[in-house]
Amino acid sequence: MSLDSYVLKTDRDIPKTGFEASQEDVELQYWGDNWDVHTWFSRLYKESGGYGFCNGHPLRLDLEDVLLLEYETLKDPSDHKKAIDYFEFCAMARKSIENGDKVYYYGHY
Repeated sequence: MSLDSYVLKTDRDIPKTGFEASQEDVELQYWGDNWDVHTWFSRLYKESGGYGFCNGHPLRLDLEDVLLLEYETLKDPSDHKKAIDYFEFCAMARKSIENGDKVYYYGHY
C-alpha cells in the first residue's frame, strides 16, 4: 500500500479538522511513503477530535503541534536523517504560521 504524506499551507480560514484539502494550497513538505510521520499525525488527529482514521482527512497544525513534534524528535534522535528532516519541516511550518498562514497535514493511501 502506497502512502502520500503532505503538509500544505493556505490562507483559507480552516478548522482543526473537518475540512477539504485544496489543490490551490502550497506544498511545504512531502514525505512520501513515511508511515512514522503518518502514524504521528494520525495520533494527533484523534487527540484533536478527528473522527475515524486520518487517511484522507486533513488536520490543521497549530504552533503547539509543531513544537510537540520537535520535542518528541529531540527525545529520540536516534535516526539522525529523520530528525534533521523533521526539524527542517518544523522550521518551515513555524515560519508559515508566524506569517499568518494556516498549515495542515494531509495523508492518504
